[in-house]
Amino acid sequence: NSIPLDDYESIRGPTLRKEQIRIPAEVRLRMLVDQADVSLRDVKDAELASQRERRQIYKSQKTAKYKTTQKIEELSETLKRKIKRVVTGTTKKRQEVKLWRDAQEVALQKIDQGDSQEVAFKNFELQERPGGIMPPRLARSKSLHL
Repeated sequence: NSIPLDDYESIRGPTLRKEQIRIPAEVRLRMLVDQADVSLRDVKDAELASQRERRQIYKSQKTAKYKTTQKIEELSETLKRKIKRVVTGTTKKRQEVKLWRDAQEVALQKIDQGDSQEVAFKNFELQERPGGIMPPRLARSKSLHL
């Protein structure tokens, strides 16, 4: 029943082009229904599944492209911050300290204004640790109203 590969290759004839291999949809449907005993419902279900998978592939490609764009934007923002620190002559640590002090001033101003939002701290201090500036530590654990 078997034939050596070299013999087959010598007698098989020329390979078909893509256009010659493609079967029109109507002919393929008739072949499936008549010769393979596949129901029209099964064919329709397979077509819908194929369409869903194709949409998922396009969506994944679009998401991948978006993630690349998002990454480039993040790198751009990081570069802008670094350039600003170089131009202003500050360091990342000094910038963090300034941000925490600004946050403390805003919180204290809100407390002084008597705003109605609840705050879990009134005074907090910056904690310098080997890893850099850490989030504020509560000086007192009271729940105050702004």
